[in-house]
Amino acid sequence: MPITRIAENMSRNQIDGAIIPWRALIPFQINQVAKYHYSADLGVLPVVVAMNKRQCENLSPKARAVVDQSGPLLSKMRGKTYDDTRTEYINRHKADPKHTVIEPTSAERGEMITLFQPLHDQWRAQNGTQRYDALVKIFFEIRKGN
Repeated sequence: MPITRIAENMSRNQIDGAIIPWRALIPFQINQVAKYHYSADLGVLPVVVAMNKRQCENLSPKARAVVDQSGPLLSKMRGKTYDDTRTEYINRHKADPKHTVIEPTSAERGEMITLFQPLHDQWRAQNGTQRYDALVKIFFEIRKGN
């Protein structure tokens, strides 16, 4: 279901809930119908900068170098914006007596790790342990703020 239809379908009791990022809660007006929020970190937010291949090839070498080297900076900027908005929305909803925000307990976090382990195992089998370990290291560094 497109995210643009979640609030409408919740209000019509067609669905009971949805898994969405906090950042989508207010812009898509889902917070107007969803009053209970389970705040679990279930993944990462991919960021892609796409450019027409021909336009990219027509860039000067200097401009092309800027585009090619912009990934880490753009990722950090996007990540900070995402994290700041997420924190703002969580705090706003925690402070609103009409909303209930539930954080998973340590035991629930452990259950989530166990639950999602087969997905990790499958990805590792399809893409290789070395690649998986490299990505885990990158995610760890990003989360540390590096």
